[in-house]
Amino acid sequence: MKKRIGTKFYDTDKSEYICESIYGKVYRKITGLGEYFACDGNTIIPLEYDLAKDLVKNNAPEIYGKLFTLRDKDTTKKIIAISISDFDKLKLRRASAQRKMSMSEYIVWLVDQDEKRLLK
Repeated sequence: MKKRIGTKFYDTDKSEYICESIYGKVYRKITGLGEYFACDGNTIIPLEYDLAKDLVKNNAPEIYGKLFTLRDKDTTKKIIAISISDFDKLKLRRASAQRKMSMSEYIVWLVDQDEKRLLK
């Protein structure tokens, strides 16, 4: 089933089927940010991350870890471009220096801290 809701496009044929739930079949979009949605007959329901996480945990615990934890990290370093103001760059440089980390290491550390907070 294909459906456009606002600016987002949902297609069960191009998404990964996850499990059955009270909302219908739960899918994860393969493209984009891997958003979750449910399909019940002719209705598509976009799911918030936390709701999708709970649905998978309750209905498919065997794949919960694969989708919502970072066990098998790819530690290969990649160069990416980000855009921040000179003022924010100065704050980043100061904060990373206080922790005795490179700016890259500090950003990764911040992301890890936020991920731990979100997974609680």
